[in-house]
Amino acid sequence: MLSEAHSYSAVAAIPSQVIAYPKQPLLSALRQDAELAEDFMRLLIRKNETLMVQLELRDIRAAHTRVLQYLRYMAEPREHKVVQFDRPLKEIANELGLTPATLSRALARLEQEGLISRQQKSVTLHDSSAA
Repeated sequence: MLSEAHSYSAVAAIPSQVIAYPKQPLLSALRQDAELAEDFMRLLIRKNETLMVQLELRDIRAAHTRVLQYLRYMAEPREHKVVQFDRPLKEIANELGLTPATLSRALARLEQEGLISRQQKSVTLHDSSAA
């Protein structure tokens, strides 16, 4: 948005619509509306935090520990103990650098250890101690 050229690309996993905002009117709107600018900054900060956490998670060797830390991160912003999966586990596994089978085994282990319980597309965290 602040440079003349960019090298980003994306592929939609499902049928989608894209909205393109012209650069200059968007920048003008951000300059004129402090609340809009703050909301936009919050969005960018949250995205940056998410990317940093993803990098940190990939450094954790034990899959079950990686998954537990991911679940804690997902629950943290809302201070809830329940994490709702909003996309297929295959995508979550990929995001964590795991195979779907490894993610499934890690979730089973965490459940067996009493750290989580699972129902359909949600996980409830039971313990805040490290795995």
